[in-house]
Amino acid sequence: MDAVGASQGRDQVDATVFRDTLARVPTPVTVVTSHVDRRPHGTTVSAFSSLSLEPPMILVSLDQRSDLLKIIAETGRFGVNVLAVGQQALATAFARKGDDKFADVAWYMDHGAPRLAGKGQWLVCRTEQLVTVIEVKKKRGEAGDDLRHRLSGVRSDVTSAISNAHGLNVGDVVLVPAGSIPITTSGKIRRAACVEQYRQDQFARLDA
Repeated sequence: MDAVGASQGRDQVDATVFRDTLARVPTPVTVVTSHVDRRPHGTTVSAFSSLSLEPPMILVSLDQRSDLLKIIAETGRFGVNVLAVGQQALATAFARKGDDKFADVAWYMDHGAPRLAGKGQWLVCRTEQLVTVIEVKKKRGEAGDDLRHRLSGVRSDVTSAISNAHGLNVGDVVLVPAGSIPITTSGKIRRAACVEQYRQDQFARLDA
């Protein structure tokens, strides 16, 4: 950015330059779809990104008032049509309000979700609940009501922090002893192993 100065020890950024710079950052455009009794629903979404390679996960952000979000929450399944060059008309069509977005659009069911015809890429996804695993170091001599009270406070603080910062609901907060989270030799968390341990109920929960 060009319009950057310094005042009172803090960089001053021209708001117009900042906005115009970010406007030039390429953003994927997708149409997220689901259905109710094979009646398709969809909307244009640009808030889309990869979240994890192992396990393979993506992040799609929808307005909390969205009808599509309600459908996805109920069905647990949705499709992501990553639009290609030449599919601008689809992006415009699905960005508008209304229930007839599929009226003049070629589409078909693919693995349980409505897929738009064309050259774009395609993902079929299922929703996952947000699970937070936290290592808690027990204090010397701490047990019984004192421990339960502190764990309850940790759980409440974490749930509130995630909700306030990201607008997300936490499905489960898993409080485990220090050293329970699997890591690599370089210190990175082994997320796939965490998922598997949680699914197999193998974490030794302090709040069990």
